[in-house]
This record gives sequence, C-alpha cells and structure tokens, in this order.
Amino acid sequence: MDSKKKIVFAIDTNMPGGAERVVVNLANQMAKMGIDTTIINSDNGSCFFEVDKEVSVVKMNLHNGVNYAGRALRFAKKTAFLKRYFKREDPDLVIAFLPNMEIPAIIAGFISGKKVFTSIRSSLDAYPFWVSLFRRIAYPHIGGVVLQSQKVYDDLCIPGTNKTVIPNPISVGIRRSEMIPALSERNNHIVNVGRLIGFKNHELLIDAFDELADIYPGYELHIYGDGELWDQLSDRIKSKRNSSNIMLHHSESNVIEKNRCARMFVSASETEGFPNAVVEAMASGIPILCASFDKDVVSSIIHNGDNGIVCEISCDDLVAKMQQMLEMSETQTDALVKSAIESCQKYGIEEITNQWLEFVYGH
Repeated sequence: MDSKKKIVFAIDTNMPGGAERVVVNLANQMAKMGIDTTIINSDNGSCFFEVDKEVSVVKMNLHNGVNYAGRALRFAKKTAFLKRYFKREDPDLVIAFLPNMEIPAIIAGFISGKKVFTSIRSSLDAYPFWVSLFRRIAYPHIGGVVLQSQKVYDDLCIPGTNKTVIPNPISVGIRRSEMIPALSERNNHIVNVGRLIGFKNHELLIDAFDELADIYPGYELHIYGDGELWDQLSDRIKSKRNSSNIMLHHSESNVIEKNRCARMFVSASETEGFPNAVVEAMASGIPILCASFDKDVVSSIIHNGDNGIVCEISCDDLVAKMQQMLEMSETQTDALVKSAIESCQKYGIEEITNQWLEFVYGH
C-alpha cells in the first residue's frame, strides 16, 4: 500500500462504544498497511480501546459543555481546531464518526477544502431533526457516506449523496471450528455487552432472565457496560427474586474473549445500526440469541436456527428462546456455533478495511 496515503479519523472520544471500537480497528489496520493514520478526539484522556503505536492520537483537550452556551462554544472550538489541523497537516481525506464530530468535521472540511467521509451508525429515525436537516444540506457535497446495512442505505434518500454499505469489522479473531468448547466445557453464564442506555433494553433482559432463573436456577446473567442507566439497572436487579444471579460489570475491552465459554450471548436491543457485540460473539464461538430489532438488519446477519436464534422484543419470547437454547443438545449447539463462525468470515478486519479504502480513494 502506498505509504504516502494520509487519513485522519475524527471521533469525540475513545470511550467504550461501537463507533469508537470501529474507528480504532480501522485506524490500526490502516497503519499496519503503511498509511499515515491519525485519530482526533475532542477530550483529553479517553483511551479505552488500544491504539497501535503507529497511529498518531491528537487530543483537543476540550471540556464538556454543561449547558446550551457551553455546548455551542465546544462545537465552535471543535470546528476551529479541525479547520486549523486540516490546513496544517493536509491529509488526503477525513473520516468522521457520530454527529458530535461529523458536523464540525464537515464544516471544517468545507472551509479547508478537505474531502470528508462519514458513517451513519444507527437507523435514521434515531437522530434528531436538526441532524437530519444538516445531513440533507451537506451530504451531496461531501466525499461520501458509509452505511452499515442495506436497510439504512435504502432509507437515506438524499439526492446527490455518494453512499455505500460496509459492515463493521470485528475486533476479535475469528475462532477456528476445532477450538469451539464442548457443551460440557461451557459455563453457566448468559452474557450481554452494551452501553447502558435505553434502547439497549437491559431492563427487559433483566426481567426475562429473572423468570428464566426460576426454571434454571443454576444460571447467571452477566451484563457488561457503562452508561447513564447504571444506577437504575442496579436498583432493578436488587428488586428481583433472583438478584444474586444477575451481575452488572463495568466495560472491559476484551470482554468477548474472556467469555468465550459462555452458554450464550443475548441481545435484547430495540434498535441497532450494526450489532458489533453480537457479531463478535458469533465469531468467538458463543451461541447467539438476538432480538429482532430490525428484521432486515437482523436477517442479514443471523439466519434463524442456522447460525443463531432470533426472538421477538418481548419478555415472554425472550424467556422461551433462552429456554430453547438451554435445551439444545451438544450436536445442535455445535452446529449453530460452527455456522456462526463461518458466516463471520466476511467481517474480518482486512476485508472491511479494504472496502473502506476502495470507497474513499475511489471517489
């Protein structure tokens, strides 16, 4: 790969999150390919995901705005910083993630004459009106937009927008079939990983597991994540009959690998752009149960009964499908996991990075 290529990623922080993980994975891989790669964050200390030593990290050292005026000032400082940086460092292009960095990066790109690409991480109705309005005005004039699913690609109807579908790369190694633990080697853990925010639907998962634990008292639910609902979820767990079987853990960078012998991974999310943790658990050989938050997105990843199990977003169906998975034989579980691993080959970091490079340098 031509070592003269120079790419800047812009994202608000390096905190636990799907978008943050994707940025670090792509930047690390591009640096390994000989590309001059930089990640710009607006904060001063976040470093959750490990960044390769060949990737430059630039921190703006901005404080969070506590009110409207503070947020507006922070936005202006971001835009000014990016404009100066783009002019001084002269990257080939900029890739910005999430609206709080996407919008200032696009504005700074217009001013400095830099081509900016961005990526929409959720369904379009998850964003406020003002973000959608900005995108409608700006997208026809930027380098391009990467979507995570065909559904969102079809929904993004902004004339003149250069767009493509590229799924997220997985940050774990794809496990070989012979390394799958036998059913007897799996522990009694049911695992969930995700930011503790409303649409991840942890309350439903806790309620469903509490009912399941009445039937299967030997199992434990382990939820890994941080976020605004920590205290609320802690209180909800304490109120349950089987509270001693439900554990809430802070985020860990290698949590999927640590739980590769889990009995199953369960996602009850109401909406996702692309369920990173689900796919990484599949690639790691953990049996998957995923709520059908969007039938088009879910069906593109999970073929129900073949490489995972899909359930409705309801407590009754979540309980029923968890029970179904616990009653699977070793042969059935092994076949499910092997099929999941095979289906994850297309999410390898090399393949996904090459798709990004073909898109951003081909337009």
